[in-house]
Amino acid sequence: MAELIHAKNLTWRHLHRLEDPFFARSDVESAVKTYTSPGMAPHRRIANFPRWLEGARLPVNDLNRAVLNSLDNGASYYVHHDMDKPTRPLVYWNPSEASSNSYQGVNGSWEVHAYVPAPLCNKLRIILKDIEPIKPMSVYKIPEEIIQDSVPVSYISLNERHMFALEVEGENDTPIPDDKKITLVGFNKKQNTLPVEEDKKLEQEVYSQIFRAKQGDHFEVFVIPERMKVVKQDLKDNRNLQKSVREQSISPLKIVDSYTRADNVMVHVAKYVVPENHVLVIEQEFGAHLSGPHHEMFVLQDEDSDWVQRIEVTKGLSSSQTELKSDGWVRLQFEDIPKKGTFTLYSVAMDKQSSPVVHFNAQTTEDLKKEKVVDDLQTAASDAEELEDDDNAIAMNEFDSWLDDWAAAI
Repeated sequence: MAELIHAKNLTWRHLHRLEDPFFARSDVESAVKTYTSPGMAPHRRIANFPRWLEGARLPVNDLNRAVLNSLDNGASYYVHHDMDKPTRPLVYWNPSEASSNSYQGVNGSWEVHAYVPAPLCNKLRIILKDIEPIKPMSVYKIPEEIIQDSVPVSYISLNERHMFALEVEGENDTPIPDDKKITLVGFNKKQNTLPVEEDKKLEQEVYSQIFRAKQGDHFEVFVIPERMKVVKQDLKDNRNLQKSVREQSISPLKIVDSYTRADNVMVHVAKYVVPENHVLVIEQEFGAHLSGPHHEMFVLQDEDSDWVQRIEVTKGLSSSQTELKSDGWVRLQFEDIPKKGTFTLYSVAMDKQSSPVVHFNAQTTEDLKKEKVVDDLQTAASDAEELEDDDNAIAMNEFDSWLDDWAAAI
């Protein structure tokens, strides 16, 4: 997995993962092909291609050439993710001491490989001068007598500055919704504290507030999407996520990088893959002669876990997951369905006493994919009691009575 990064957004930690444009060519061509061909599966190598294009303003008549030109002239760079290494890197670390192979900002410098063409080489040399190096993770030891005279006790116990950063990408390269929000949570495991709890808008990179910690403390970071209401309640009730982790409702993110900024803030980079939003769309006919749909609660339940999602259908369609599709039809959309499971859909009338109506039972995720839209909900065989006449039946009875009266009057 990789991404394209504009030159102005390059940082020190990207440098050892810069790929030669020649070896990025095939991935660029594949990404352009899927971008310009509606219906094709998203490209799985360049994670942020559509978002990068939005900021690049490239001509679409020869997009392949335009993207490659951007890489050749150093306007943008192909950067590998995580531990992936470039086939032919653009730069290398040149240590100033024979025993040093560190690129943490001391004992050496970044150099451009001799095989890099002149235009790209010149651009890289300018960038390398401007990028702030990271500093070694060390803490200045304040003399004890100075500490006791002038430093508050709270500062003595928490004398390092830290923050979290998220590298965000969509599962299977799906686009990240612009309006998606999350709660970013960070725990200091050694101190058993919760230094970070922030509501954030989800973007390509997300940064937390700066917090203080002791030397040698270690951390866990979590992302709680808005839909994880049970996990949010666990955090609110217990000020930790131990219960949710035990129940496998959530897990800590993998910290893929750590570095120290020029202002001595230690940044811990965690990777967050936004789960693909699996949806099930249901279309229900309530009758064109009625002013609105019946007041019902539709419940989709995973029989293999405790996952359940409810959509209340009201005459005013107050839920964001319901909409009027056409005259007499309402559209329901269940979201973030588990990737695997066995599902049952049933509904309960909210404005009268009646038994639940089962619409389908024991359907796998593969079954749901085959028929995402159910045009006419079919009630499965069940032991449900006979329901009272609904609005639709009453209207039909009234129509039949009118026909009888009309025939008798002729």
